[in-house]
Amino acid sequence: MWQKPTKGQENGWSDMSLLKEPNLKKSFTSRVRDGAEVWGRASKPRLKKRNRMIGAWASGYYNQADNSGKAHSMNLIDRAIGILVPYLSMSNPIVHCEARVPQLKPWAYTTQLAMNHLLDEMNFSSEVLRPALFNSMFGAGVVKTGVMKEYESEIYGSNHDIGQPYAIVVDDEDYIGDVAANTRADFEMEGNYYVMPTAMAKEFFGARHADAISPSFKLHGDTSVTEIVKQAIKGTDYHTLRSWTRLMDVYLKDEGVTITLMADGGYNKILRTTEYDGPEDGPYDFLGYKFAPKQPMPIPPAWGWIDMDTAMNVLINKMRTQAERERSILAYQPESQEDAESIQQTQDGNSCKVDDINSIKTVQMGGTNPENYQWVTYMESQFSIQGGNLYQLGGQGSNANTLGQEQMQQANASRIVDDMNQQVYDFTQNIFRKLAWFIWNDPMIQIPTIKRIEGAGSVEVIYDKYAQEGDFYDFNFKIQPYSMQRFNPTQQGQQLMQFLAGWVLPIMGIAQQQGVQLNIDAATTKIAEFLQLDISDIWNSAVPQDGGLVGMGPYQPTTGTVSGQGQKTSKMTSQSDDRFGSSASSRQGNLTQYQNSGRVNQPSAPNK
Repeated sequence: MWQKPTKGQENGWSDMSLLKEPNLKKSFTSRVRDGAEVWGRASKPRLKKRNRMIGAWASGYYNQADNSGKAHSMNLIDRAIGILVPYLSMSNPIVHCEARVPQLKPWAYTTQLAMNHLLDEMNFSSEVLRPALFNSMFGAGVVKTGVMKEYESEIYGSNHDIGQPYAIVVDDEDYIGDVAANTRADFEMEGNYYVMPTAMAKEFFGARHADAISPSFKLHGDTSVTEIVKQAIKGTDYHTLRSWTRLMDVYLKDEGVTITLMADGGYNKILRTTEYDGPEDGPYDFLGYKFAPKQPMPIPPAWGWIDMDTAMNVLINKMRTQAERERSILAYQPESQEDAESIQQTQDGNSCKVDDINSIKTVQMGGTNPENYQWVTYMESQFSIQGGNLYQLGGQGSNANTLGQEQMQQANASRIVDDMNQQVYDFTQNIFRKLAWFIWNDPMIQIPTIKRIEGAGSVEVIYDKYAQEGDFYDFNFKIQPYSMQRFNPTQQGQQLMQFLAGWVLPIMGIAQQQGVQLNIDAATTKIAEFLQLDISDIWNSAVPQDGGLVGMGPYQPTTGTVSGQGQKTSKMTSQSDDRFGSSASSRQGNLTQYQNSGRVNQPSAPNK
């Protein structure tokens, strides 16, 4: 395990994994800060392009100008974001916890309930997943997980409870990587910048470092997205209520520790060292869809849309100018001036006398070129294809003639973004695994859950350290497929009816033998809710009479009866004589049918 150096070692660490070659001129912390600075310089072109893409999406809304004549009339970037992000995540994922050992299945279910309860408390989809997905459309989606400390609540917000696991989104401009690595798996260091109240930083890091901690008067650079969304605010304006200091946390992968350093200034000493107690891949998770060789940062989807968005709006603005120049002019020859004036003064629908109508003509000038509409249509279709058939995915622009064709087109459209969907699932599962690790190893954790037990109904179960069974690695954490997507209620109702008709009813005979019954009242009520139908006047549930749900109750095996009590039993096999029916209701039905058949008094055929 890596140990913090003594004062005599501070000047040169040649044996650290970060330092492949000895460098006695700079201290270890100086080289870490230099690495972060080099990463920032290398990221500058990428962040400028990111600002261009986000600026196109924001469409000048945060500009100081009034934008009354804005040149971004058709926002293709916003269309794509509005389709893809909800498609990839609309609600909290549902976690499934699977036990590798059958005996641990009950505790796996309890852990699953605790995890889903934690995600609901965190508002995981709206606070973490969707912001990370939004960032991934313009760069990378980065999430940091850990256990909330008291001082971190000042950094990441007070909506996180102290001592509880947290997951926060790290913006691209605050992310620190290893510039020497070809892939993220090769990173030796990874971290992020953040700001902390100066007074609190002095108190937290102690008197040893207090004099070196000072306010940072430039909290963001010229490549920050803040330049787009907060144009009217200067760097010094952030210190209106209290001063802020910019810091950096750097996770050293090989050593398994996180060190805290000053982000600015010449103070190079380590402010704090924290051992990372979590899964092996560290506190950060990373979402990207397309990577160039030997480059750890992805090419975002919006980069493939931005040029089409620009070309489209250049043409749209040209068409707009042509339309604004369109004029309708009444032209006449000199001798017809009185006739022209008379026509001009005549109201719509009235008549006017003229001497020579051929000497007067209406002339159309300007107007939009009709060929431009074809070009716009072509650009829109290419934009949709570039984004993975976006319009089809968003339920727009379907050219199918039948419902079946439309469903096939929808399936093909979604298949194109299946790779993105899989990346999001893997990214989310990695975050879940870290959160599960933290609640598993927290000795103080207590999460109330409601557990359904067959025969006992709903029972309250407390998830805590002392009730745990097995080891953390005895369990797998997976996401329920499509749980992050929210389907239309009408579509859900139709799917439920198809499921009942296509699967449940055909196997009902086998299900009865295994003691399974179908709750018709619950199924009907749920389908009506999905279809938004009020059936209270026509569907009333009641307590069933004797016999309950005939033919739908648990299977009761037929047993032999004692001879002489109404039914004969075979002496060889103990099998009952079922010739008149295997159950009381069956025998009664057969008897009624026989009595109504007119053969009651007819003699039976002789036995041969």
